[in-house]
Amino acid sequence: MRLGYRVLAPADLDTLVATALRRRITAKNVCFALSGGVDSTLLTAIAATRQLVQPLVAYTAVTDVGADLGYAEQAADQLGIELRRVEVPNGAVALDFYDDMSTRAGAALSLVGNSIGFAAICTAAKADGFDAIVDGTGAEQMTAGNKRIIKDWLALAEAAGHDDLVSAFVERNGASLLKQARRQGVRFATMAEAIDHELTDSKFTYWRSHHPITQRATGIEIISPFLGSELEKLKYQPLEWYCPDGWMKSPLRRLLATHVGDAVAYRQDKQGLRWPRKSSLASCHQRMRHVIAESDVIRFASWRHRLAFRLNAASTSRLARLYEEATAQRVKKRPKAVG
Repeated sequence: MRLGYRVLAPADLDTLVATALRRRITAKNVCFALSGGVDSTLLTAIAATRQLVQPLVAYTAVTDVGADLGYAEQAADQLGIELRRVEVPNGAVALDFYDDMSTRAGAALSLVGNSIGFAAICTAAKADGFDAIVDGTGAEQMTAGNKRIIKDWLALAEAAGHDDLVSAFVERNGASLLKQARRQGVRFATMAEAIDHELTDSKFTYWRSHHPITQRATGIEIISPFLGSELEKLKYQPLEWYCPDGWMKSPLRRLLATHVGDAVAYRQDKQGLRWPRKSSLASCHQRMRHVIAESDVIRFASWRHRLAFRLNAASTSRLARLYEEATAQRVKKRPKAVG
C-alpha cells in the first residue's frame, strides 16, 4: 500500500465522499440522479444525511424493465427526499430524442440505455430549473466493482495467497471469473495500477466521454464526485478492502447499508439503468437503415457487416453503432451547442 494511506473504515469513506461532494456542489442549484443502484444511491444518501442539499431532489428513470425503480423508491422513502420519475423514451420517440440531443450537442450521443436514460433525466432536471446534477460515475472503477477489474483483483489475491478472499468470491459468484482471471494472469503489480488502467484504457472511457456531450445537449452540469482527487487513496487500499466477502462494491455496500439498510445496499439483481436496446428499437430498423444508407459509413464497415446490412440481417446493436456514426457525420456539419 502507498505510504501515507491507511485502511479506510466505512466512516472514513463516508467522510471522503462527502468532502468530494461538498466541494463540487457549493453555490449550485443541484439535484441527484438516483438509479436505485449502489453508486448513485450512496451519493444521494450521504448528501441527505449530512444535509448538504436542502431540499434534496432526485431524479430516476422509468423503463418498465428490472427492479431499479423499486430500489430508488425504497431509498428515497427511507431518506425522506423527493423522487421525480422520468419516462425513458422507446421506439421512434427514442430516436427523435436521440437525434435532437445529438443535434443540440453537435456530436453523436451514444445510442444505449444509460445515455438515453441519463440524457432524459438531465433534460427533465434542467427544465425544472437545476443547473447541476450529481451522478455516480467512477464509483465501481475506484472500488474494483465491475467484472473487468475484479479479474485483476482475483489474480492478485490468488498470487498473494489470499485463499480466503478468493473462496468467498467463488462461493458467492461462481468460478467463472476466477477461471478468466487465471487465463489472463497477473497483469498489474498493484490494484492502483489496475484501477488506473480501468480509468484510462477501458470501456469506461467511452461512457465518460459522453458526459460532455450530454452536458452540451441538455445545458446542465454533470458532477461525478467519485472521480475527484479526494478519492485517490481508494486505489491504494489492501486487497481485502475491495472484496472481503464476495460482494463486488463491498466497501460501498457496507457504507450504504448504514444509511438505507441491507435491502437496498445488498440488492442482488443487475444494477444500473436498464433500457433493452434490442426491444426498444425493434420498430426502428427501417428508419435507422435509411439514415445509414444516406451516409457513407457503410462503405468503411467490414465486408461481413456490409453484407449483413445489404441483406437486411444486421443486428440492432450493429445498426445502432452505424446510426451513431451516421449521426456524427450529420451533426458535425452544423454543430450547435446549448449553454
